[in-house]
Amino acid sequence: MQVIDGSKQDDEVLGFLDYEKIKEGQMCRHIVCVLPFRASCDALEYLIQNNLEKFKNISKYKILNIAGVDALDKFPEISNIKKYITKCEIEGKKTITLTVNRMLTGSTVEEWDTMLYLKNSVSPQEYDQSIFRLQNQYIKSYIDEKGDEIKYNMKPQTILADFDPARMFTLQELKSQFYNVNTEQNGNSRLEERLRKELEISLIIVLNKNKLSQVTPFNILNLVRQYTKDKSVIDEANEIPIDYNILSNELILSAIQLLSPIDSSKGLNFIPIEEEDDDYDDPDSSGKPPNESDSDGKNKKDENKYDEPDTLNNLKSASNLNGNLNCSKELEHYAS
Repeated sequence: MQVIDGSKQDDEVLGFLDYEKIKEGQMCRHIVCVLPFRASCDALEYLIQNNLEKFKNISKYKILNIAGVDALDKFPEISNIKKYITKCEIEGKKTITLTVNRMLTGSTVEEWDTMLYLKNSVSPQEYDQSIFRLQNQYIKSYIDEKGDEIKYNMKPQTILADFDPARMFTLQELKSQFYNVNTEQNGNSRLEERLRKELEISLIIVLNKNKLSQVTPFNILNLVRQYTKDKSVIDEANEIPIDYNILSNELILSAIQLLSPIDSSKGLNFIPIEEEDDDYDDPDSSGKPPNESDSDGKNKKDENKYDEPDTLNNLKSASNLNGNLNCSKELEHYAS
């Protein structure tokens, strides 16, 4: 936080709150900080409030913790949060809003112009929805001396600061790929073209050797390709989004506990199922040639004689099998 604030220097992180061009452009006035857990909001609020003397820019911001453990007691209504931020803007005060998911969907705060994304999301949709909170228009109207109305764009530019380039590039690549699949029925064939269009609208700027440089579609595709190549099974498993609330279900929990863990050195370890009986039936186990008569005198013609009841039973079995397959497909649908 001190590096972002500009009170400390780091070769790999830009202290943009102390960047003169950002100050001149009246940017970063109202920041929303997206954190992974509610406890993270409380921890960051405590860190800032108890170390104000260490921050030369962040110390000038009002901290709004809207997602902490006791946040609903302080800010029970979303409308009150919006009014508070608007009041601060009128009074010339800056704000930092700490949240996890609250107010990132279904609500709009016009004054938000900067986002610090510190949440390890693997969902392009969640990432895009969060960023969209910044992209709404914030227009103020003034009346000049002649009585004409003048509209002023209060945030011509917005900033998303993500401190994990690999995550940003991967989610950007996935978002472009999903767009192509949904609209043009192709994924990789025109991926670079789609990336180029999106980067023309939302530029990605990185700090590279103390210089700011603009990211190209080639940079994204190359990093994602290299990142995917170097990932292990553990990395792939850790990226799967999990709803930990399912562990409260004892049946699901007991089933998960029976699974073999993924070991970084041994990979997947499956325990074979041992059964006493073998269900495999050898059609030639009787040792008789297929055209030979059985001991009861029935020949091959009698064996293949049309049997109506058995045929009906087979049809019923097939019908039940089809129903089971449909149920399985429905279960897979709901599980996904």
